[in-house]
Amino acid sequence: MHTVDGVTGTRRRRADAELTRQSIFRATNLLVQERHGLDFKLADVAEAAGIGAATVYRHFNSVHELCVELHRSIYDELSADFERITAESTGLRRFLSVCDHWVTSSVDWGAVAAYVRRGEGYLQQLRRGDPLVERFHASLDTAVRGLVAEGIVPEQDHDYAIMMWITMFDERAIFDLRATLGWTDERIARTLARHVLAVLTTDVEHYTARL
Repeated sequence: MHTVDGVTGTRRRRADAELTRQSIFRATNLLVQERHGLDFKLADVAEAAGIGAATVYRHFNSVHELCVELHRSIYDELSADFERITAESTGLRRFLSVCDHWVTSSVDWGAVAAYVRRGEGYLQQLRRGDPLVERFHASLDTAVRGLVAEGIVPEQDHDYAIMMWITMFDERAIFDLRATLGWTDERIARTLARHVLAVLTTDVEHYTARL
């Protein structure tokens, strides 16, 4: 039987562990940005986070495992943000708000997402039932349904539409436009959003019939 003090102590330890994980994640994100890749060790993460190396090793076995977990944490948080946005707006405004947030938030996590890639394709992960991908997909699907409902884009395969959206908003492209061309986040978001809408509204059959 658990005592009140025992339950409180367990909760405190879990909270402390989560704070440590977040500290490790922040340090890892900074290292990825500084070194333009994953060329560092867990000991470097510990030093950057200001904690002992043994503490980092208790949470993660390798830099790869750490970065994969950080990547998943990023998309879980992004999904939550998209869910909030889609609940507060509709139609085109909802779509543009998601695009804006996608670009502006990538300042903090874009480097990690750009360097950490999984072997499976997006739709493969979705079909496999990855809960993180399913949540992310559902948040974007709400926005696509809003575009269809307002007649902004025609009804179509939503999985395809979302994959095209994700392809356009690839973190590497956003990072490149910002760092290399010096585009503002607003310009990036609006330009990519226009291209997504162009892809989703193009009468493909009309053009391909002549090929």
